[in-house]
Amino acid sequence: MAVFLNLSGAAIFFLRSFAASILHQNVISSLSMNSQLLIGLLLLVVYTGAAYIYYSQKMWNTSIVPMALILYTFFYSGLLVIARFGLGFDNATAPRYSGELITGVIGATWIINHRIHQIKKPRIKWSLIALSVISILAVESVNIRTAKSHDRALANQLDRQINLLHEAKYEELAQWFIPGSGALKPVEEGDQLMRKHRLGPYKNKKID
Repeated sequence: MAVFLNLSGAAIFFLRSFAASILHQNVISSLSMNSQLLIGLLLLVVYTGAAYIYYSQKMWNTSIVPMALILYTFFYSGLLVIARFGLGFDNATAPRYSGELITGVIGATWIINHRIHQIKKPRIKWSLIALSVISILAVESVNIRTAKSHDRALANQLDRQINLLHEAKYEELAQWFIPGSGALKPVEEGDQLMRKHRLGPYKNKKID
């Protein structure tokens, strides 16, 4: 297996999958490899710290869910390395996996929040809460900006596909659909349905 022939590459893939759990693929792609690995390492440190808090505080007496969420992320990332490493590094940051990988962040946040609320000094407690909230907002603001630009790009692509469909330029459409496979029929039906009810790309368009 490719993963056992390139352990250092597999480790990079593993850390990149961690980074992709909190940042969109487009953001990850704009960063240097060192920055991506740093984010992955920071998350690894956070998970390790959360695990230490969990066991030192005997939180299993309260709930096993937060630790289970972290372990699930490690398990899922490990499966990604085994199944997708041979297909290239970009598979580590595919958005379809982020929904599974974010569970570790949720678990770590749960554990750390539990520990923060045990702090008796109000100033320290609220400073840490504020720092946590600011960190989350900072990360999500980057993702939201990226999501908006990604949404515009997809909308432009959809408009182009619809225009090609109306002009019957099937050869150009072949980059998205296999000619003769019957894949265009449901697409045409979907286009007619959206046009009839003014949905999707037809919502704000003038229809003849």
